[in-house]
Amino acid sequence: MGRAIAKISELQTPSEPKTTFTVGTVSGGTSVNAIAADAKMAVDMRSDSTEELLKLEARLLDLVLLMPARIAPHKSAEQDPGAAHRLAMCRLAIDGQPGLAACTLEIERPGPSYTVDTLDAIHAIQPDAELTFIVGADIARTLPAWREPAKVLELARLAVAGRAGSSPEQVLSAVASLGNSHGASTAAGERAAPEVRFLRMPVIDVSSSIVRERAALGEPLEPLVGGPVARYIEEHGLYRSAGGSGR
Repeated sequence: MGRAIAKISELQTPSEPKTTFTVGTVSGGTSVNAIAADAKMAVDMRSDSTEELLKLEARLLDLVLLMPARIAPHKSAEQDPGAAHRLAMCRLAIDGQPGLAACTLEIERPGPSYTVDTLDAIHAIQPDAELTFIVGADIARTLPAWREPAKVLELARLAVAGRAGSSPEQVLSAVASLGNSHGASTAAGERAAPEVRFLRMPVIDVSSSIVRERAALGEPLEPLVGGPVARYIEEHGLYRSAGGSGR
């Protein structure tokens, strides 16, 4: 909750038309040592313009959480630097970026990190939350191999970023292969198709495997991950192999 308040406090509002907000009463979720079962805060929003008020409301409600896994079920742990390092790099990567926050929910939960368990946990904390799960197309097309993939699509909308070598058709085919068990019920009792949104953005040709390979070879990483993360990797000697190769 403290991080959420800090992120909100960074929002800029126009002086004309006059638009302001104040964080009021805060209850639950303020401890740094535990995740509260329920956390609430009141935000008083005011503006001379209805349009600006709606814009502010949208900015306050929209928050993208980066969720580093404790143990990724489908990835080798051979070159994993550990959850603590990955969390630190997430925080460095988004430092100063409004609307982005690193979340420790999966890291604090024992065992492998399954998306369905994480979405369930978020809904338990905030039942009214409308969740969107953002993932690359290369990962989205592997959805049928996940734990309870149909339930994942019931708990969250799917937003897909383009990736080289993976097409929207492949993603939609993967979703369709799950059959009729997914999606919310319609008024007629039928299952509606899950909501899949393809993000309109340039394809970013950067992957964790490329970063690891370049780090192992001692090549510059800043163009891929930014200065703070590149320096962190260098300072902690991450992704270095005895043979000097990440392959």
